[in-house]
Amino acid sequence: MTTLMRGIIVFALNLLCAMTWAACSRPIIVPAAPTGYSIRIVDNQVSGIYPELLRELGKKYGCQFVFPIVPRARAEAMVFNSGEGDLLLPVSRNSTRDQKGEFYYLTTIRPSLVFLKSKPIAATSLQAVQASVNLKGAFVRTYSYGDEYNHFLEVLKSQNRVTLVNDMDVVAKLINAQRADFTVVAATIFATELADNPDLATLRDQIEFVGLSDIATIQNGVYLGKSLNAPDHALLLTMLSEVHLQNLLRPLLEKYYSKELIQATFVRN
Repeated sequence: MTTLMRGIIVFALNLLCAMTWAACSRPIIVPAAPTGYSIRIVDNQVSGIYPELLRELGKKYGCQFVFPIVPRARAEAMVFNSGEGDLLLPVSRNSTRDQKGEFYYLTTIRPSLVFLKSKPIAATSLQAVQASVNLKGAFVRTYSYGDEYNHFLEVLKSQNRVTLVNDMDVVAKLINAQRADFTVVAATIFATELADNPDLATLRDQIEFVGLSDIATIQNGVYLGKSLNAPDHALLLTMLSEVHLQNLLRPLLEKYYSKELIQATFVRN
């Protein structure tokens, strides 16, 4: 077979693949809030694991993704309440969110108890933290790691032991200033905040991450909002299925995170 013939065949196959998938009917809105290296915002530019993943898939399937920068609580409201957003990610699955959108699983994660080494916490379970009535926590508003976490947070709220803020950097600053004793979060998210924020540089070697025995591993992924029409919804599901089929997420995790952080946070499928 000549080089010309090979070129013609490759071109024809690529053209056929492009024609197989109908493009999205409009830009897909993905509200972007800082979430470690999963979604990074630097100088009003959105990057990170999931924007990179969606942009690459968008090139193949003919979908444009738009990332308006908003606080985390606003991102969730745009997808679940107002219909201004189409995809919410990365996000953990829980029963409340299941009533508002369709979840698509991508990874399994385990959150950690995070605290200062100089103020060690002996607890290795949510129950033990809850029983230590002098401990106060700081959390990002709307972050969730499943129903056990949600119940734990509600109990602490009822005991006035919780500070809720909009961003993880504020949580880190509260712990650094010893105005909060701990948080519960994926280790990758907290570690990224320390790596990216010069104001928190001195905190990097002072933080301890401890696994929690009574909180289940959490399904993490994408919620598709009800704003999507049927063809776009179906196409996005096809795109997301390719993440598993082609193992597209793992190389991106390894690009952005150390092996230690990956092992502390992500459970292999």
